[in-house]
Amino acid sequence: MEFLLEQIQSLPAYQALLASLKSGKSQPGLALPRAARLPVLAALHADLNQPIVLVTDRANHALALHDELAFWSPSAQRYSFSEPNPLFYEEAAWGNTTRRERLQALTALAAYHLPFADRVGAALSLPSRTGVPPMLAARTVSKGAAQKPGQRMPPIIVTSARALMTRTLPRRDFLKASKLLKVGQRLPPQPLLETWVSIGYQPA
Repeated sequence: MEFLLEQIQSLPAYQALLASLKSGKSQPGLALPRAARLPVLAALHADLNQPIVLVTDRANHALALHDELAFWSPSAQRYSFSEPNPLFYEEAAWGNTTRRERLQALTALAAYHLPFADRVGAALSLPSRTGVPPMLAARTVSKGAAQKPGQRMPPIIVTSARALMTRTLPRRDFLKASKLLKVGQRLPPQPLLETWVSIGYQPA
């Protein structure tokens, strides 16, 4: 796998694409065959060292790509930005898995905007598709910067078109609701519970 990625990275066309992306230029569709998409994405993720959002047409394709990425980019944080089960016109509650996965993906991206992110280290310790912590904490990674010891690689977020079309809370509200809890920190439980309930947590 590493040999194949090195071969891709050595191609002149790939180097031209990489330089264009680093300069911030908009890119047309590459028309890559399906078998080449994840290897190229993994190579770009390693070279650019910044978050990547991979969009596909359907939810089942997004799940398949999420699993395949474990082979091509095993050290990357992989998240699913899931689409809700109810249709656009249905007034039905979202499933717990959908809400959890969307929050995890937003948390991974929010770490680049949180004021305390550069002080707490790589603390997005829960893998994707598990529980969501009541706080957000991660070390920021500068765009295009080299990976430093102890830092996590930027995330790869896999999603479907419908999942992106579904509205979610504004970034500003998400960041304002983000709280940092430290090991050994003492907090009065009642105000803490009131804060969590006010931002959407349901009392058990």
